[in-house]
Amino acid sequence: MKLPVRKKPVKTRQAGKSGIRRSSQSRTDTRNQDRPQTAADAFWEEKPTRISHQDVEARIAARKNQQRTSHMNLGYVLFMVILLGAMTVTLIGYITLRSDLSTTRNEITELEAQLSELKAANDETYNEINNSIDMEKIKDRAINDLGMQYAEESQIVTYSGNSGDSVHQVSDLDN
Repeated sequence: MKLPVRKKPVKTRQAGKSGIRRSSQSRTDTRNQDRPQTAADAFWEEKPTRISHQDVEARIAARKNQQRTSHMNLGYVLFMVILLGAMTVTLIGYITLRSDLSTTRNEITELEAQLSELKAANDETYNEINNSIDMEKIKDRAINDLGMQYAEESQIVTYSGNSGDSVHQVSDLDN
């Protein structure tokens, strides 16, 4: 199978400011035969180039793909604008929720600190109250000022209760 051969066209460059175009090949052939060839001279020379069938197909496919992607109709643009708007609204909502969550966490932390302070103050007050109670003073006032008397044997009644009931004795009774 023979591959197609394509020749590059002879490129021209402008000479000076006059706008006259001259072929680079004729200038290099006549004037610079003794000089070694430079990269610029090699660029301007005509060279045949071989292109494989696969390269041609790849270029055609790339060109078709480029034409397909460069064409945007009104429906596509409208869809992209709506999609961008929805993403913006979602992003704003997400940022708002994260901000609210952060604020709520800070409030919870402050309230927990306040709760622990109040519990400590409550425990301290409870202990102060318990330590300030003198049972002997209460007993003395009840007997002497209020007329309390201990129960006599004839006033004590014993009964049998149901098995589900219970009595809890807080402290020992003095007789």
